Amino acid sequence: MRIYDGDSDRTFGSIDLFLTHDDIEELIDVLRGLQADDIGARAQAAEPAPVDAEYAREINIALYEEGDVPAGWSERAGEVILEDR
Repeated sequence: MRIYDGDSDRTFGSIDLFLTHDDIEELIDVLRGLQADDIGARAQAAEPAPVDAEYAREINIALYEEGDVPAGWSERAGEVILEDR
C-alpha cells in the first residue's frame, strides 16, 4: 500500500478517513470493481454532493503489483510504488 498526496507531492505513512455508511458502501463498490480489473487500472470514489464544490473530496485508487510499475504510469508514480518516497 502506498499513500500519496499529489498536491504536496509526498507520501504518507498513514491517513485518517472519516466515512458515513453511504461512503463506505461506495468505497466497497469501487474496490470490488477494481479488484476484478487488470493491474494498472484506476478508480475513484468521490463525494456525491460536496458541501463546497471548490473542496470536493475524492479518493483515487490504483491497482499495482508490489515491485512493478504498470505500463504507461508516470515516472513519479513509479517512484512512489518502488521507493515509497
